[in-house]
Amino acid sequence: MGFVWQKNQIYQLGQQIRQREIRLKRLQNDDQKLGDQLSILRSPDDAGSPRPRVNLGLAPAQPMQVMRLAEPAFAPPDNKNLTRQFAEKTRWRNESIRHENFGRRP
Repeated sequence: MGFVWQKNQIYQLGQQIRQREIRLKRLQNDDQKLGDQLSILRSPDDAGSPRPRVNLGLAPAQPMQVMRLAEPAFAPPDNKNLTRQFAEKTRWRNESIRHENFGRRP
């Protein structure tokens, strides 16, 4: 009975070795591909070499998405009237912008 058990163990160990060799080969191929990609990304820009571009879907901001704030004139900290006027002046600008369109392409 011990001989059959040993043959079975040898067979199972052989299967494990083959599976691990296949996995090792796959990992080595992945490592090679990633190394190639890394060397491309690290290389300086050449006009003749294609460089992978990541498309993030970004576009320049539309005029209605840009909020320009005026620098407030210097005012002493106790001048609450000027602070309130500035807050009211910027509030109407903020309300006129449609926030749900921020970041969307036209």
